[in-house]
Amino acid sequence: MSNKIWLKSMNVCAPTCHQRADRSYFIGNYQLPVCARCQGVYIGYLLGLFIYMPVLLVLLPLTYIDGFIQLKTEYNSTNSRRLITGVISGFATIQLIKALIHYIF
Repeated sequence: MSNKIWLKSMNVCAPTCHQRADRSYFIGNYQLPVCARCQGVYIGYLLGLFIYMPVLLVLLPLTYIDGFIQLKTEYNSTNSRRLITGVISGFATIQLIKALIHYIF
């Protein structure tokens, strides 16, 4: 990966992600342009488009609970946990949107 492509991807994703290095995965020396949680959310969005499992809507609050506890206490979530809760959140969000579209139309 060239530095130009990497810098461009970091700039494109900066408005939607804090891009903290300690909360991001790396490929070689290159930090991925979104943190582990945002990466999980995007993966969840993609999975949610192709899979229908409304039961996961119940799990939507897990991401917010994890983030809130981390914000208000000394607890520090792991990148793996951020990725997993992000996937659940993204997936559940798409399921909610699909349900709303189905209800409206």
